[in-house]
Amino acid sequence: ANWMLFGTLDLQRGEELVNLSDVFSSHLRTPGFWCDILSCVGYWAEMVHLTEAPRSDGQPSGAQRLALLQILKTWRVVLPEVQVKVARYTLLEGVGWLFFSMAYFAHIIACILLALATQEEAWQQRHWIDNFMGDKEAMGCIELYAETFYFAALSLTSVGYGDILITPVEHGVNAFLLLLGQLFTAKVCADLTWLTSTHNHFEAQHQAQRAQTWASLQNMQVPTALTQRVLAFQSYIAKIHREDLAQPIFSGLSPNLVQELRLCAYRKLVLQAPFLREQPKEIIAFVVRALVDEVYLPADFILRHGETGRELYFVRRGTAAVFVSTEAPIWGVSQQVASYSPGNYFGELAMLTGKPRAAWVMATSYCVCSILPYRGVETLALEHPSAFTRLVQSMVHGYKLKASMRWHDVVARMQGKYKFDNVEDAFWWMCSQATDGDEDELSAKAFDRAMMRLKVPHLDRKIFWAELDMDSNGVVCLEEFADKLPDLDSVEPSNSPRIAGRSVSAESFGIHSRQATFDSKMIMAMAMQDSPMRSNTSSRLPCFGTSASTRRPLTSVGAPEGGRNEKEQMDMWFAEMAEGFERAQRAAANLREFASSGAPQTSAS
Repeated sequence: ANWMLFGTLDLQRGEELVNLSDVFSSHLRTPGFWCDILSCVGYWAEMVHLTEAPRSDGQPSGAQRLALLQILKTWRVVLPEVQVKVARYTLLEGVGWLFFSMAYFAHIIACILLALATQEEAWQQRHWIDNFMGDKEAMGCIELYAETFYFAALSLTSVGYGDILITPVEHGVNAFLLLLGQLFTAKVCADLTWLTSTHNHFEAQHQAQRAQTWASLQNMQVPTALTQRVLAFQSYIAKIHREDLAQPIFSGLSPNLVQELRLCAYRKLVLQAPFLREQPKEIIAFVVRALVDEVYLPADFILRHGETGRELYFVRRGTAAVFVSTEAPIWGVSQQVASYSPGNYFGELAMLTGKPRAAWVMATSYCVCSILPYRGVETLALEHPSAFTRLVQSMVHGYKLKASMRWHDVVARMQGKYKFDNVEDAFWWMCSQATDGDEDELSAKAFDRAMMRLKVPHLDRKIFWAELDMDSNGVVCLEEFADKLPDLDSVEPSNSPRIAGRSVSAESFGIHSRQATFDSKMIMAMAMQDSPMRSNTSSRLPCFGTSASTRRPLTSVGAPEGGRNEKEQMDMWFAEMAEGFERAQRAAANLREFASSGAPQTSAS
């Protein structure tokens, strides 16, 4: 057994109890434990009474008297195990709780007085009911309890009801109840005073903040309408929106507690989105950690038509209206086309496509939105590519999204720019785009960079990757890539760029096979040192096979040198770039030959 499950905190001793014997001893010292034990005795006495025959004299049996011990279970209401002050209530709720506690205490006194009168009746003695109520036979149980509760309330409030108790036993019991009632009344008054002072303290802080804000806005000569909106925002934050986990009162909590609180506050809200509902719990926790609350006043614009934004919005509280006009809608005049209520979400298409907002979204009440920033989506795609792929696939399937390009168009651009001999060369080229990844498999990051080089639109890149990674594991192997791409020989190249009269092919970049991936990176790096696209003011390292003295600086683009026109200057630059590529290829071949020969490396080599 794991004894740590029995750990507890002894607040009186100020220490944590882990040992089982210490925990058990701590429970034995609590009054609540013995109250529970005695209430169990009353429960078994009630079970025994069910098997007893009725008494002929109408008096309660011993089992019935022991059954009254079940009243001791009420200690959980009067003195709960977890002591929570009435500050958790509002002022009205706190006053209501104090009123209920006084009524409950009066009920206990009434029960004791009735039990005392019943016992005296069994002893055939005169009791207070005979002296005060007269003919008790004509009164029912409800009337008898109502009169007794009335006397108990009078005793508890110290008003008094005269000397109606006649026996010494009644006088002794009543004296004890009067003293106990005074103590309880004093406690209720103290709690009421503390509750009122606590409420006034928070109210005073809020009023001081409003006064300072109003004075500052007056000095800034802010219009009255804007001043009222600022003050209304502060009042809403202080009195209504108290569940914001970014408040300072939650700053000292441990990360685990903060995560549990965020899951409790946002989990059901996030699961309203179908494309997030199928994600594993780790991804739901990741999304919940990234959410940020924003508060909008009535008539505030949450989204504006035409603005660029990639955030995803969840409506947590309040309502919002959607307007599709190009002009800004007017409160109470423009016609809305849809509305959002708590649990709804919007902005998911802009998050995926990156297109400008297509509508206005205006808050029609105090509205609290939980926002998923796009940086959170980027982190999700980087750290959990498989989960991001499932997210894109579900959105593509749910919204019937279609790419503006075809795979045939992508291959045509790839062939027109690089002229790969086969699908394998294209695959290794795409793998080489991610310098920090595994070159045996194509990652989402490498694929996205390759598509950017081919100038494929953002949404098409996501859709193409979702079509490639059908098993949603975050990487694509050569077989999966080859199954999706059409035959390279059957595709007509488009827009083949040329440098100094030569088409830029895979061979120009040193990409002949998978073994040439490293060479291609090195060739590109060395060729860019000779590239005319670099500014002559930047640092230029000497290229392999040439000396720095034979190099002449190049002028910036668009500035003719020595009377040459712009076309001649550009032709000269492209020619030098092509020569740089050739020198880089020869240098790479020399390096490979030198490395394979096993010769010792020196500073000269």
